[in-house]
Amino acid sequence: MKLHAARFILVLAVLLANGLAAQEPLEIRGLVVSVHDGDTVTVKTDGETLRVRMAAIDAPELDQPFGETARRFTDELVYRQLVTLRVIGHDGYGRTLAFVILSDGRVLERELLAAGLAWQYRMFSADRDLQDLEAEARVAHWGLWANPFPIAPWEWRRSRDGANGSHALRFEMLEIGASINAASYTRSATTTGDP
Repeated sequence: MKLHAARFILVLAVLLANGLAAQEPLEIRGLVVSVHDGDTVTVKTDGETLRVRMAAIDAPELDQPFGETARRFTDELVYRQLVTLRVIGHDGYGRTLAFVILSDGRVLERELLAAGLAWQYRMFSADRDLQDLEAEARVAHWGLWANPFPIAPWEWRRSRDGANGSHALRFEMLEIGASINAASYTRSATTTGDP
């Protein structure tokens, strides 16, 4: 028992020394110069160029059904736009983890979830509002939720050959229909504000 308490105190001391225990998120403004996929962009700031992985969500991979739809959706909202990054850290690949705030105050992660083009990454986020946005998109069959058997990106990455040829074609057809739904969502969100 004393050994566990000593380890806990040591870990806590290291965290406090590094300023990680109660650190406020850093906010950085920059221009989005590239959209890699639905949840990864490159942002040029005053001093550097950052590869940014959006926090709390996971969008489909580009080779996955709805991956290209999610990339286009992100591209339409942020490419060549000034954004504010609410930085929360870095991932194992060295990318900046951040919430991406649009110039009108909307949060890109929320927009992707509401359009049905991402999953909340529950392994890293327990945010109830994000859970609700994903649930609403599921019920409305927005975006990837039009697919009766969507595959989460983390499962897709684990087994890239998970869908055989006939499944892939069916998923592509569903993606075409979902692209229309996502475009409709974008127009309605633009004219009526946040969903």
